[in-house]
Formats: sequence, C-alpha cells, structure tokens
Amino acid sequence: MENDVYLTMDRIERDHWWFRGRRVIVESLLKRTHLPGRRILDVGCGTGGNLALLSGFGDVLGIEPNPLARERAKTKAHCQVKDGYLPDGLDVEDGSMALISMFDVLEHIKEDKLTLESLHRKLSGEGVLFLTIPAYGFLFSEHDRRHHHVRRYTRAQVKELLRSSGFTLEYISYFNTLLFPLAVFQRIFLEKIFKKKLAADELPSRPVNMFFFNIMAFERHVLPWLRFPFGLSIVAVARKK
Repeated sequence: MENDVYLTMDRIERDHWWFRGRRVIVESLLKRTHLPGRRILDVGCGTGGNLALLSGFGDVLGIEPNPLARERAKTKAHCQVKDGYLPDGLDVEDGSMALISMFDVLEHIKEDKLTLESLHRKLSGEGVLFLTIPAYGFLFSEHDRRHHHVRRYTRAQVKELLRSSGFTLEYISYFNTLLFPLAVFQRIFLEKIFKKKLAADELPSRPVNMFFFNIMAFERHVLPWLRFPFGLSIVAVARKK
C-alpha cells in the first residue's frame, strides 16, 4: 500500500468502528483457542494496531515490509517489529511459532497458497493460524484497489486453500454480517451503478462511529456458537497437522 494509506490507518485504527469491531471479535475467538505456546507472529502488522491485543496472549513479533508502517508499529506495543515479506521473506525459524496471525493481509498477496505453505512451516506442532480476509469478489471496489488488494474470497475458497496448504480447519465463518446489506447498497448501487464516490477511510462522527461499532461488536457474542452464512469478511482458525 502507499504511504498515505498507512498514515490514515495509523491515525484512525485506534478509534474507527471497523478496526475496533474486528479487534473485539478476534479477541473473543482467540480466548477460545488453545495455543501450544507463547510465541506469536503477526504477519503484515501494518502500523501496529493489533499488537497490544496479541501481547495479551503471548510474546509477539511483528513483521511489516513498509518502513513507515514498521516505524509507527514500533511505538504502539512493547514488542519487536521486523522487516519481512511473503511468501518467502520471513526471517523466522521453522517450527517456532505457536500462533501466526494475518489480519486482512492474504488478499494483498498473489501467491496465496505459497504464503500459507510458508506459514505452515513456521508453526510449531499444533500451532494455530488465525486469518481475517475480505469476502466476495462482487464487492471488490475502489477501496480494494486503493489498498492494493488482489482478490476477495468466499468461505469455500478459504477452506480449500487451507486444506491444500496442510492445515486442519478448526473454525470458519463470515462476520460483519449485520452491516452486509448496507455495504452491498453502497458498493453495488452507489459506487458501481451510480458512480458515486464516497469518502473512505475516515473517522465518522462520534455517534455514527459508536453506532456502527456496537452493531459489529455484537457479533462477538454469537460467533463462538454460530457460523454466519454471509458477511463482509471471513475469519478462520486453522491448526498445523
């Protein structure tokens, strides 16, 4: 991504409803996931908005190829943040990680299967891979292009990709489901049909921001027990065989 996108992310990711909502959903699922150790690798950590959360589960190492984002990330958590890239540019010992997280990273990488195979090697026995990924190719929009996304996924595609990369799937679901109709209206009707450009990556007013956060964050109470049949994103938890 371009530096201006990272600068915007750095400015809003603490308070924006989408970043906050994703964090509370991730935290709720991580609390229910058995980790075989404390070493955690956050790949593509960006400007570091998730490092503090992950530090509550173990000893975190962040990987980020963008120099600006990497320096911003170093200021947000007391953990090491190193240069690296996927699929084969990670200076991490094979078999060393109990948890590898990728929060909306895989969609940036052309070699997605090679990437997952590489991460499989970095995990220890019964180590866990935790992914969040944007869903549905028909929702591909200007936002995706601005963020240099290669693709969006369906749940079936993610399941097959993980299986063929050597993982055993423990959990997968769509999420950000309650806001799905609004997003479809925005991206299909307003952006694609009426060609209306909408302000993106900005912090809404406080009441609007809180409203959307509460809707998205509510899903954390449901996701551990149910699997949503559709949504704006996919969350998956897979384990090394």
